[in-house]
Amino acid sequence: MDLIVGTAGHIDHGKTELIKALTGTDTDRLPQEKSRGITIDLGFAELAFNGCRIGFIDVPGHEKFVRNMLAGAGGIDSVLLIVAADEGVMPQTREHFEICRLLEINSGIIAITKCDLVDDRELVDLVRAEIAELTEATPLAAVPVIECSSRTHAGIDEIRSALIEISRNFRRGGELLAARLPIDRSFTVKGFGTVVTGTLVSGNIEDQMELELLPERRRVRIRGIETFGQKAQRAVAGQRVALNIAGKAHNEIKRGMLLAEPAIFGVSQSADALIRILATAPRPLTDRQRLRIHTGTAELMARVRILDESGEIRPGESGFIQLRFESPSTFIFGQRFIARTYSPQHTIGGGEIILPSAKRTKRREFPDCRRFLQEMLVAKRDPAKLIRTIIGQSGTSGVSDARLLEILGWRTDALHKTISEATIAGEIIIEAGQYYSPASAAAGERKILELLDRLHQSNPLKGNFATMEILRRAAVSGFSEPLISFAFRRLAEKGKIELRGDAASLAGRDTKLSVTQAAIAEKLKNLLFEAGLQPPKISELIDVAGSRDLSAIRSVLRYLAESGEIVIVSEEFAFDRGRLLALLEKIFEYADRSEDRTIDVAAFKEISGLSRKFAIPILEYLDRQGITRRNGDRRVVRKPQNRNPTDKN
Repeated sequence: MDLIVGTAGHIDHGKTELIKALTGTDTDRLPQEKSRGITIDLGFAELAFNGCRIGFIDVPGHEKFVRNMLAGAGGIDSVLLIVAADEGVMPQTREHFEICRLLEINSGIIAITKCDLVDDRELVDLVRAEIAELTEATPLAAVPVIECSSRTHAGIDEIRSALIEISRNFRRGGELLAARLPIDRSFTVKGFGTVVTGTLVSGNIEDQMELELLPERRRVRIRGIETFGQKAQRAVAGQRVALNIAGKAHNEIKRGMLLAEPAIFGVSQSADALIRILATAPRPLTDRQRLRIHTGTAELMARVRILDESGEIRPGESGFIQLRFESPSTFIFGQRFIARTYSPQHTIGGGEIILPSAKRTKRREFPDCRRFLQEMLVAKRDPAKLIRTIIGQSGTSGVSDARLLEILGWRTDALHKTISEATIAGEIIIEAGQYYSPASAAAGERKILELLDRLHQSNPLKGNFATMEILRRAAVSGFSEPLISFAFRRLAEKGKIELRGDAASLAGRDTKLSVTQAAIAEKLKNLLFEAGLQPPKISELIDVAGSRDLSAIRSVLRYLAESGEIVIVSEEFAFDRGRLLALLEKIFEYADRSEDRTIDVAAFKEISGLSRKFAIPILEYLDRQGITRRNGDRRVVRKPQNRNPTDKN
């Protein structure tokens, strides 16, 4: 198993010399580093031994270069914590140690260096006691503490053997994650062009693969891979990687950018997170405080929103926050970060990203937000439960593939496999590319039944209602169209509603006319039959129907239309159905005799004997029903499947 080991420790405690003794590589590559004798930027070395491959990231120990140290720490699996025998635990030892704890780096070795410079055994024992105090009650309390000297090579073989043992027992998680390479260096090689390096923190990269440069969202192509200094066709998670890329100049690529599998990761300027404030922090973290957030190889400025009514998180405590970044970047669930004060710069805490691209949370929403974030953390090690938690939180709006990928950073095939299994188990519902929980689907069914019942009560003579109207009303309450469409089908399958084309009604809901309404209906039917194709306007039916309530007359007309006795062709006119069908038969006969099956207004008026007042509303109705299709000044008459076309109203 490939293992990435990072050094940690105070300046001039021998980190670089120890790496050189272990690997033969001097990781100080910059002229300033050579002249000053200190590590300023990240250095890299490799060790292949007994079938194990270990990559080393040598980080600066000086407090001025902690930002460079953090750029390397984000990609390490195990720590080589270094304490000089002649000085013991120093301020940067403690800060580096706390950073490792905050990044959850729980394996490693502690090396007591420069033992050849100390003649007094008691001094070495004192350093051991300081180390024991520093690591007490932490995972690193159980790691080997090895005394060594890079000059005499005492203890070097023991350290090398311990590292190989860690490598053999190390198991990297993140099998579901897509390829992600935080960039720590960019340079050009003559004859090859742009080369970037970094630690591949997840996924695999293949030669000639296309990747996405984030946050720019620029596509680049790999035209060469090196791992452990050797050309390779493929790089896997946990390897130090150098990529020769096409499509971007090296000076356009900066440390902190990310190369990733395309169309997976999002770019945002906000994220909900859990943070732990160090007990040694000088003061509480407060609302609106400005921080430096280090994650991957990036350093980002952010304002903090404390997701708690108290507005602060005290030293030694944890809490949920929203980070609002000053520049865009890429985050995924579970991504670790370190928080440092803006000025002067001190490490005060760290934690993990929970929800990338988080929406602004109002104070009254704090309890629900904290509950959801806690549920995500609890589900962290159960992929199916994690997905169900996210989908459940999306409620009746649903969540898409793109949003799940943005949050989780998984490979698309891994996401679909997990969702497929949960769908078969009835734990997730898929509709039109959106995912919903069974609880949300049940809520959608209840909303439809509620709306239909309300519509039936307010329109007792209307047999069914347009599904689009129900969709519109449900959307006002936050129900998405795919969810309501799914709920319609489920209710119809259960026999709770009846679907008739684009209309729906509650099952078994009969429409019955009162005695008064029945009398009005009879008068209206007789009137329209006698009027033939020249009826009075609907607004003129008040006196004839014997009612002064025009809305009641319209209700009765709709009832007669749904029962198939009349046809309402417009807001102004209704016709006896038999009379209108007889006219349609004449139109079909005319079209049958025509070469192009067309008719104009003049011909229609001649066939029907109607004035333009009645002809135009009827023709426009036939257009809406698809019986005719307007083409300039003429209309094409559709050849009917039968001579009695169904009235759609």
